[in-house]
Amino acid sequence: MKKVYLFINGQLGLDILKFLIHQEDTQFMTIVINNADKVKSNYYSLVREILSENEQEIDVFQYSANLWKDQFSNLELSAETFGISVLFGHIFPKDIIQKFNGNLINLHPSLLPIGRGADPVFWSMVEGLPQGATIHQVANKIDSGDVYVQEEVKVDSWLDAGQIYELCIAKMYELFIEFYPKWDCLSPCTPQVGTGTYHEARDLISLKSKLLETPTDLFYQLNLVQALTYNDDRKAKLVVPTGEVWEVSLQLRKIQG
Repeated sequence: MKKVYLFINGQLGLDILKFLIHQEDTQFMTIVINNADKVKSNYYSLVREILSENEQEIDVFQYSANLWKDQFSNLELSAETFGISVLFGHIFPKDIIQKFNGNLINLHPSLLPIGRGADPVFWSMVEGLPQGATIHQVANKIDSGDVYVQEEVKVDSWLDAGQIYELCIAKMYELFIEFYPKWDCLSPCTPQVGTGTYHEARDLISLKSKLLETPTDLFYQLNLVQALTYNDDRKAKLVVPTGEVWEVSLQLRKIQG
């Protein structure tokens, strides 16, 4: 019997919860969701609704600064105890990681070690790197733990970040439902290979700020696309690295001023 501590956010977190509820070898111990700043306002209710529909009485906590001290500091975890982090937006302290003794995994939407840290889909797009999904051990350094399973996600040219993210999420779910029934304390995993890439949330904030501060180059490119768009259905065209030719459509919407 797996005794599971579940740390979740997003629709994928709810889907993983629904999957695990129907696993006969699984006993939920505690569910933790992101704090109020990082989760939809009705997320707690959605989790409770899923549990109620399946007649599950389980403690559900919303993350706070005192969570680890109040709920986990005195826990003695056994070899049958497992932790699963699904888009959980908070860092696990070293002592909590050690308590799980290698049985704490994270589902991450990138092909690690590419895309460690925040906004992996965005940075892989900007840096021209592969996209993917990975299930790995949680280690002291962010997204650096040994890999249980991962797979590259093939993406078509010029899909936007939202579309690529959904592909990565779907692949993570697919990998998880195949991996979980076979997962135990002896499941093999391998170290990540290469230096990879790493970004913090502030990196994207900084980049956005620079675009707003010095918009000239971006405005020129956007204006050029607009200037090449005509009412007889002619549009701007570009050739991507694969040799494909694409039409470009652009829609601008003023949101301030």
